[in-house]
Amino acid sequence: MQSKAAAEPIQNRQIDAVHQEVIAKIARKYTFRTSICWEDAAQTAKMKVYEAVKAGKFHQGGIAEFQRWATVVAKYEILNFVKKESLRSHQSLDATITGTDVSLVDTNYHGLVNRQPEINDIEGLGLKVGKRKALDVAEIALFHQTETAWSDVLTIPVAAHNRYIKSANLTNKILSDCLQIEQEFIEVEFNQNRVINSLSNSFNQTQIILSRWWQNIFEPEWQAFSTFPNLVIATRSHSDSQNIQQTNILELIQQLSAENDESQRQSAAKQLGEIAVGCSDAVQALVNLLRSTSDDETLWIAVESLRKIDPENPAAGIRRVRLIDLGMEIAGEAVALSVALLQKVEGDVSVLLQVYPTGNDDYLPADLKLILIDDSGNILREITARKADVYMQLKFSCEVGERFSVQVALSDTNFRETFVV
Repeated sequence: MQSKAAAEPIQNRQIDAVHQEVIAKIARKYTFRTSICWEDAAQTAKMKVYEAVKAGKFHQGGIAEFQRWATVVAKYEILNFVKKESLRSHQSLDATITGTDVSLVDTNYHGLVNRQPEINDIEGLGLKVGKRKALDVAEIALFHQTETAWSDVLTIPVAAHNRYIKSANLTNKILSDCLQIEQEFIEVEFNQNRVINSLSNSFNQTQIILSRWWQNIFEPEWQAFSTFPNLVIATRSHSDSQNIQQTNILELIQQLSAENDESQRQSAAKQLGEIAVGCSDAVQALVNLLRSTSDDETLWIAVESLRKIDPENPAAGIRRVRLIDLGMEIAGEAVALSVALLQKVEGDVSVLLQVYPTGNDDYLPADLKLILIDDSGNILREITARKADVYMQLKFSCEVGERFSVQVALSDTNFRETFVV
């Protein structure tokens, strides 16, 4: 079922408070040390996002994708706004010099104001070249002061214009570089997301769907337990077995009753697995136990005994084994990972993970770890093999649809498999 937010029309989406603050920070960053108001830049950017949404520029994606898209659009609009305002802050070349009707563009005489006129040029105008003592005359001195002032009036705007051109070019260069960098960042982020999605899809394709096992659909690498006859199975000592032989089967069956505590039921189930091979009453009693208890320990003890006295009984659940032949990946040590499933009374699934040595090895490698990991990557349980362990195991329950991962690790190398119940 879609949530209310997910069903909201795209045209009605708005930038949330978190991303509005991000846009405000972007505006402050690009208007820093300028006369441009960052609030104007931010407001212009938000209006641009609003117009883009109304125009249907955001085509698909959820709320998170919309917020990222809106932030990128706002950032580009802020850069564009700053660029326009920076150019607008310079004085127009069409503006007139204060106190005159001469525009700045008309004052660019390419340095003529600083060049002394030639005598021929003066005489060509019908003027006579005077002597320097003429400067002592008050009226002539005033005339020269006025002309000098005009020279300054002409020179200063030309210099200002040159500075303006350099500043404008520098501003354009900086903004162009910023836009290029931002574009490169977006492309890098897009490529990273594409790689992550590709890896995620690849990961999803390799996860083991355990519900298919109930339909006898198995991955090729997950074999039946009977195909690994050399797996080392932990067994009880011979003396224990002799003591068990003296116990009456019917008494043990009665001890499986729900009226007894779990420890008593577990003990009786263990003993039946040793002495009741081929006994139909014992088989039925163990099956009834599996259908009546929700205790994981009791369940798997009953399963183990049932497999001993009636190996093909379907009530014992499903068990598949994968040989972890990693060679160099686990320091040359080969082990087998067993995954067993059992449907519980209340509808959950009980899972039993076991790791065995293979080949000529009687014991697991010391410090070998069996790790259970949840869907978020958190370690739920972890056990470590000791020097003389013939196997190690973990029992837990899952709801249908729950995802978990199993990791078998030794030193810096590991094997990991992901399952969906």
